[in-house]
Order: sequence, then C-alpha cells, then structure tokens
Amino acid sequence: MTYRNCFLTALLTVLICSCNKESRKAEFLLLSTNEVKIDGSTENGVEFNAALVLESNESILEEGFVYDLEKLPSIEKSSLVRMETPISGSYSLAPEDALMPDTTYYVRSFARTGKATVYGNQVSFYSNGSLPPVIDQIVPQLAFWQDTVKIIGSNFDHSGMNNSVFFDQFSAQKTWGTKDTIFAIVPAELNVKKSRVSVKVYGKKSSKAIDFEFLSPVIGALNKSEGQYPDTVTLTGDYFSAGHGRLYFGNHLIVPEEVQQKQIKFVVPFLGEGADYPVRYAQLDDELVVEQAFKYRSQSITGLAGSSIYATDSLTIYGTNVDFRTGEFEIFIQENKCRMVEKYQDSLVVIPDIHYTNYSNSEFSLECRLSAPHSPLGTCVYSAKVGHKLPVIEALSENKLAYGSPLEIYIQGTYYNGAVQYRNIDEPEITGTISYGTNYEDEFYRQLPYQMIPGRYQIWIDSFGRLTNKVELEIPVPVVHTVSSTVMRRNNEEVSIINGDYLPKKGAYILQHKESGRIFSVSRNGGAFSIVPNEIQLYGVMGAGTFELKTLLNNRTYDTGILFELDDYLEYHLKYEPLDFLGYNNFAFTKDDKLYYAGGYNEKGFVIDLNTGVETKLASDFFPVPIHSKTNVPIFFNQEVYAIFQGKLFKFDSLKEKWEAEDLDTPDDELTAGCVINGRLQVFTTNGKSYIKDTTWKTGPVVNDLQGYYPRFATEHNGTLYLYFAYGIQTLSTQTWKLEKWYPSPVDPGNMFKLPQHVFQQGNNIYMCYMQRGTYISKILRFVMDTNSYELPEPDYLPDDDYEFKFAPDQDGEVFLLNKEYVYKLRIN
Repeated sequence: MTYRNCFLTALLTVLICSCNKESRKAEFLLLSTNEVKIDGSTENGVEFNAALVLESNESILEEGFVYDLEKLPSIEKSSLVRMETPISGSYSLAPEDALMPDTTYYVRSFARTGKATVYGNQVSFYSNGSLPPVIDQIVPQLAFWQDTVKIIGSNFDHSGMNNSVFFDQFSAQKTWGTKDTIFAIVPAELNVKKSRVSVKVYGKKSSKAIDFEFLSPVIGALNKSEGQYPDTVTLTGDYFSAGHGRLYFGNHLIVPEEVQQKQIKFVVPFLGEGADYPVRYAQLDDELVVEQAFKYRSQSITGLAGSSIYATDSLTIYGTNVDFRTGEFEIFIQENKCRMVEKYQDSLVVIPDIHYTNYSNSEFSLECRLSAPHSPLGTCVYSAKVGHKLPVIEALSENKLAYGSPLEIYIQGTYYNGAVQYRNIDEPEITGTISYGTNYEDEFYRQLPYQMIPGRYQIWIDSFGRLTNKVELEIPVPVVHTVSSTVMRRNNEEVSIINGDYLPKKGAYILQHKESGRIFSVSRNGGAFSIVPNEIQLYGVMGAGTFELKTLLNNRTYDTGILFELDDYLEYHLKYEPLDFLGYNNFAFTKDDKLYYAGGYNEKGFVIDLNTGVETKLASDFFPVPIHSKTNVPIFFNQEVYAIFQGKLFKFDSLKEKWEAEDLDTPDDELTAGCVINGRLQVFTTNGKSYIKDTTWKTGPVVNDLQGYYPRFATEHNGTLYLYFAYGIQTLSTQTWKLEKWYPSPVDPGNMFKLPQHVFQQGNNIYMCYMQRGTYISKILRFVMDTNSYELPEPDYLPDDDYEFKFAPDQDGEVFLLNKEYVYKLRIN
C-alpha cells in the first residue's frame, strides 16, 4: 500500500492550533484525505480516512469518499461511499463495491454544503481485489426458460454491473442486484434439465455452486383424435418449450405450427396409409405420450390425367381423401416449380414451367411435395414419369402462296416463343426464320419474309429444341397472262393493267430496256396490298425502244414474257462507268464525235472521255475548282471548246493537254458568259463590259446597264444578242449594242427554284430547266428566238429520277443528257 503525507495539512494544523476555534470560523471549509489503511488482509481490507482541517459557517449536508480508476474522481462519474450522518473532525469508511485485483485506485474525500461541494486531496492505493463471491441460496430452484431467479449470498458487486451468473457453461445475458442479492434470467440456450449455478466477480468464482432444475412438461389431451392432412390439432399441457421440445406423430418428427407454454398446435402430416398414430412430446430428459392415439384416415395421390402432355398443356393431379383446396402442395418437374392454376377438393391443376426449357427427351420426372413444415422432412408424396409430346403443325392455311403473302399455321404445343423456320428444298442453302413470336392460341400468323424467293420449302417450328414435323409450302413464280396495253408514250404516261397468277403484293416489278440493258423499278398500285387491279406505273422510265416486264424478288429476276414499246424523246446513246462527282458546276460537252465530262474536285481539274473512261487530272493552276463559276455552259468557236470558270476563260484542245487560260488585257474583270458574234469570240463581264477576240483580245462594247446583275448565258441569232439573266432574257442589236427589249421569265418562283439548273441551246431555241421544289421533276421552258416568245415544249419535263444530270451540247446543235451511267440523245418537239 502507498502512503502519502500532505504538506498543506500540516501547515494548516499549525495555523489552526494558534487560533481560537470558536471565535475564528473560516468562510470556507478545508478537507484532508489521509492514507488508505489496510487491516492486514490482502482482500477487502481497505479503509478510507479523512479529516476536517478547517470548518466553515455552512452546515455540511453530505460527506464521504469518491474513488475511481482514473485520477480526480468526482461525485458525477465515480464510485461513492457516504457517511450515514455527517460529523465534524475525522471519519473513516470502507468501500462497498468489489475491487478489481492488481489495480491502482484514486480516492478523494468530499463534503457538500448548501453552497458548494469541496474535495480533499487525492490519495492512491494498490488493490489486491475483493473476497470471492459466496452463494447461499437460489430462489426458485425449479423454473422455466426466461424465468427470473434470485441468488442470495455475499461479496457481490454492489452495483450489479460486474456480476456474472452461469448455468453450467451458459451465461445469463441479463443480471442486476446488490452486494448480497443477484437477479438473473435463465438463458434460453440452456439445454440440460439439471445444471449448477455459479457466480463470478472480477474473475473470482464462487467456491460453492447450487443446483438448478427445469420444470418437467405436463401433457394433457388432443382437441381431436381423428382426421387427416391438413387438419390442425391442439395439444394442451404446461411447460412446453419452442426451442427444446420435439413433437412426434407416430415415428415422424413434425414441426408444430405454434408452440406456447401451455399448448402446441400442429398440422396432421400426409402419411398415406390409415392407422392409429401415438403423439409423443420429448423435452430434454423428459418424454411423454398422449394417452389416446390419433386415428389417421388414409390419403393418397392417385395419378395424372394422361401420361403425356405438350409444353402448352396444363397438368391435373388427382387424389383420394385429399382436399387440395386446404393443403399446401408443391409440384416440381425436373426441379422446376409449376404454377398453380386451380385447386379443387379432389384435384389440383398446374402449368408446368417447361416453356422456356430445352427438353430433348421424350419424358421428364414429376414430384408432388408438401410445403414444410406441414410434412415430415418435406417428404415427396407422389412421383411419376410424364411423357413429353413434341409440338405439331396440323396444317397451313394454303400450300401455295404468292411471294410476300401472309402465312397462317395451325399448330399444337408451342405456347411460348416458337421460331418458324424454313429451308428451300431445291436450294438447301436458302434457310432462315419466318418469325420469332409468342402465340397463345393454336394459330401462328406471319407474313412471309421477302428472302423467300419462289420455290419449294419445308416449314417447321423450333420451340427451345422442341421441333415440330415439317410441312411443305410452295411459292410459285409469278405468271402474267394479259396486259391492257403494250404501247406507251412519254407525254401521257399510260398505266397498263396486268392480270396473272401469284403476283407479288409488294412493288417488285421492273422494266428492262432491251437495247441498253438498263433496269427501271416500277411500282404496282402504289405499293398497296390489294392485287385487283394489278397496275404498273411507268413513271421514271426513259429511252425510246422496247422494254421487257420482269419481276424482281429478293434480287432475283423472273421473266414474264411481256414487252412494252415506249415512244420517248430520249434515245439511248452510250453507257459509261458511273461518276461519283456529278457536281453542280461541272459540265459535259462533245468534240470530234466524242463525249467529255469536265470539272473539278479535290482541288484538281479533270476531263474524262466517257467513251473510253480515260481521265486526265489537271493542275489546279490551269483549271481551278469551279466553286463560284458564273456558268457551266461550253462555248464552241472554230472547232475549239471554251468554258468560263471562276471568272476566267479556259480552252480545251485535247484530253492529253491541259486546259489553257486565255489571257485578257483586263484581268481584273470577272467573266460571266460568252458566245460567237460575227465569226468572233466575244465574252462578257459582271460589270457589263465585253471583250472580242481577233488575233488578240480587244475591248468590246458595254452591253449591260443593269446594276448588280450579270448575264449567265449568251447567244447570237440573226443580228440580235440574247443575254440570259436570272429572271429573264435581254435582247440587244449587235450593230448598235442598244437594249431592244426585256423578256421576263414566266416561271413562278413560289413553286420553282428562281434560277434554272440547266441552260442549253438547240437550233434557234433556248431551253431552261427548272427543278420543282420538293420533287425530282425538272420542268422545261423554251424561248423561241425567231418569235422572241416563251412556250412549253412537248413534253415539258425531264425524268430527273437521279436529281443530278448534265446536258452535253455539241457544235451541230445536238444535245445529250447524262443520267447515272447512261447517256441519252435528247429530242424535243
């Protein structure tokens, strides 16, 4: 034990002795905590001592000691012992709580008045612990799980917080009490009928243990003594345990529905054969039998309605003396639980969960189980082998169908996600799926895919590996018997009515030009499904001559033997390799009976001989990209070809040579149009000037007084200069160069583009082509130079089915049209 002297105590004692106690009471009191005394024992021999050093005028209400494992113990947080009655002078107290062994404690004395609480100095001591706990008695010695028992003895922890109570090795989870009494709850885990109760305090166990025993169960009677599954029976009695009792129906351990201390409810298990079954209850070392046995009526599952089913069928299970409405049955097929549909007194209807499962075998296992805990160990009460029938195609709506027609299949046994598949008998590599889908009836309705060309097919259904039988379907080749007319003209676009057998319902007709081989797709009846009447619309077909009617089914062509004659103003002239850069400012022309296409792309100029396909790419310095060209019309002069690009004049000599830029005396003037006047080449500028080429270039007359406008096309006829502007044509005399007349364009800018897409001259006529907004139709307007009047030619439009096309005029007044990879010679009346 550690001893400490207090210097302050000695000093104050001297001061006090030299003063009169009665006459000199201080305004405050002063305490001194003395050394902790030990009575010679190593355990529970601790005594706290204190002395009142200086009294005050305030009365002491409470005094004692506080002690703790931490320094500076206090009333608020530490253990406390009090004097029963406050006294003046010195006082001593022993701690009530058990002390931890081998531990240092800290003690302070305290005194509380009406104004304040005063602590003495702190003293520490080393504890060897307390005496072991002693058990004298346990009340009651017979009890039940979760009951509260009282343990009487001594040397317990006064606070009750450090007492541990054990029933053999099982610890009571909840205890409380005082230094001589402990209350504890019998642990639910205790699994022996008799046990020994002991107490530990700070690891010191009581040397004496007291016997404890559970109350034995008391068994009464069953509320009913006869019945079958799933009757509910109640067993009465007392001291039943839900955690430690076991209920037997005959030799079958069953799980009760409900266990209370005084009663047990259970469901009669499904056992099959009828008999008298004893009911037993076992709990720890006790086993009791109900005096009267339970008479169980026989029950059985008699079988299935049919020995085999489709995947789409429901399954009915029958029983004897079984009320399926009240029992909890589970049906499994190959460990897949079936969905309950209906419950009846004598039968149970389920849907097997086999729709999405691949069953290749002809049968599968079925088990009828009872839901736990209503059956002993979840026993299977019925099992069987069920045959699995493959789905069957019973018939097709028709065995012959036109290409792309709807197909109706009458089937059995594919309820979920049947894939209708096909294979061509004559061409086995043609296979595929007509449709994936879900059918809930005995019919499957889908349209034949357009990949199924005419031929003979096998049709079957694959439903997760369940294959139906195969049936045959024929898609005949379409046959045309008659047509209403085989002669067509461009100006009236006649519609021919055809009649035949197995004609496709979707526009799959083509007309092939016999001379060029070019194929045109045409529609029948606007693509409608009705095939009466069978109308062939010939819109977009071009080229005078003979056409052959064919059907095109999934990129395979079938002849019909029907020929059409077309009277057209376009005559097939040439086929060439397709051009990918038919640009807005590029242009075509003829020279020396050869057809050329010229322009620029990728910052390079080019010229292509369409007859041979030879291409020359020219340097951009000599032939710039014509992004802002003022014209794309060639100018013919002395067997030479000129063109204006980006305001400059270029000349073409031959394919192997470059385009040559003609130098002008005024390079700052931007050229816009040109023509031949009086045997000389004359060009015009955006600012109204003109230049004439003799041996050299000379300045010509001013021909345009319109501010901000410039001519896009120029030509001369009978001494008159015709300048085509954006909104009309201006005429001037080539002698006086004076404006004669202005002819505004009659084109409605609301329905057409304001500027023509193409301008060309044929003989004494100027033709202007306007693209109509929102369509692919080019309307033609003709200006007759002999009468200086506008008129519509016959016909008044071009079949611009490709949107982009180019005119190629030549020196003899003929005009060619480039369309896709074909060239046509143009003839307009």
